[in-house]
Amino acid sequence: MKPQTILILFCVTALVLSSCTKQLITQEALDQLKADKASAETKNTDLQKQADDLKDQLGDIKGKAHLWDQLMTAYSASPVKPTEPGHKWADLGDGSYLFFATDSEMDDLDAIGIALPGKFCKEDQEQLPPGFNHFHPKNCMETDPAKCMGGQGGEEGYWMMHIMLESDAEKPHMTDAPSCAEDTAADGQAVQ
Repeated sequence: MKPQTILILFCVTALVLSSCTKQLITQEALDQLKADKASAETKNTDLQKQADDLKDQLGDIKGKAHLWDQLMTAYSASPVKPTEPGHKWADLGDGSYLFFATDSEMDDLDAIGIALPGKFCKEDQEQLPPGFNHFHPKNCMETDPAKCMGGQGGEEGYWMMHIMLESDAEKPHMTDAPSCAEDTAADGQAVQ
C-alpha cells in the first residue's frame, strides 16, 4: 500500500474515531444533564413543599396572632391598682375575674387564673377552694406591684389562684393572711 493511501486511511479512521468519541462524550454529557435535571426537579419539588409548609405555618401564626389580639381586647382593666405587668383581666360580672399572666415580653403565656373578691383574713381564705393562696389588695399605695402582695388584716382585695403553664415561669408569692376574728372565750362569747 502506498504511503498516501495509508495516510488517507489513517485520517479517515481518525475522523471516524473522533466522531464516535464525540458521540460517546456527547451521550455521557447528555446522560449527566438528564440526571442533573432530574435532581434539580426533585430539589425544586422539595423546596416547593418546604415553601408550602412555611406558608401553612405563617397562616397558623397569623391565626394565633388574631386569637391573641382577641384575648388582649377581651381581657382589659385590672381590678387591682397598680396593675401587675403581663396580667390581663376579664370581669365575670359577679366581682370575680379570670386572668392570664405572660412573660415580660408578652411572648409566652405563663399562667391562667381566677381572682375572687375577699378580705385579707385567714378566715376568708379558709372559705375558698384550695389553691387561692395569693392576695392583692384593690388599692395598694405602693408603685411596685410586687410590694402589693398581702396587705393589712381585713383589707379588701382579691384572692388569686394561678395555674402555671410554663414550668420555668416564676410562681407567685404565697400569702399568709392574718386572723381577723375577735378573740373569743371558751364559751364562744367575744372577749372585751
